[in-house]
Amino acid sequence: MVRAAILTVVIETAFFFIIGYRGKLFFLYWALVNLFTNIALNLSLRVMLVAGMSLPAVKISVYPLELAVVLIEWLFLSVFHGKKLKLLFHVFLSNLISYSAGLLIDLLIR
Repeated sequence: MVRAAILTVVIETAFFFIIGYRGKLFFLYWALVNLFTNIALNLSLRVMLVAGMSLPAVKISVYPLELAVVLIEWLFLSVFHGKKLKLLFHVFLSNLISYSAGLLIDLLIR
C-alpha cells in the first residue's frame, strides 16, 4: 500500500510539473492530500474485501471512490488556488493517469 501511495504521488507530481505547476507549496499540499486520499482509498478497498464484499463489487466500487478522491483533492487544493475548473480537470487527469499506470503495472507483474 505504501508503494502504491508513493508511486501515485510521483506520477501525479510529475504530471503537474510537466503541465506547468511550479510552486513549492503547491507540491507540498499536493503530496499531503495525495498520500491521505490514496491510503484512505486503499484501506477502504481492503476493508470491503475483509468485510466479505465480493471482488467484482469491490472493483466496481473503485470508480465512485476514485471520483470522490478527485473531488477531495480538488477541494483541498481549491482552498489555496481557487475553485477553478481547470484545476479540477488537471486533478482528474492526474488521477486517471496514475490509476491507468497502476493497472498497467498490475498487469505486467501478474
